[in-house]
Amino acid sequence: MHRRDSDGGSRPADRWSITTTNDQPTDDQPTDVDPEKQSVKSQRLAPGALRGMVEDYLRDNSGEFSPNSIDRALDRSSGAVHNALERLVESGYAVRTSDKSKKYSLAAATAA
Repeated sequence: MHRRDSDGGSRPADRWSITTTNDQPTDDQPTDVDPEKQSVKSQRLAPGALRGMVEDYLRDNSGEFSPNSIDRALDRSSGAVHNALERLVESGYAVRTSDKSKKYSLAAATAA
């Protein structure tokens, strides 16, 4: 049913009518999203998988990186990448090279 205001304002409707819409899926219309069209970010990773991706990124790329630069490269959230980086620092795999503008790199012992 569709509510129709007689004066177009906020007054309660004095007429109601049944309407049909094409918004509802039919048998020949797919109801789920094509998995190939979903972004990588929307796919849920297994526990610890992002940390592994960040480890790989640091190992494969030399230099200092901010969580934002890594998140763009991996198509993941910067908060999740930051958390993974902090865990890698705790484990000794990575080092935080700057606190003000947080930057990280592969630990020297790991790089050797």
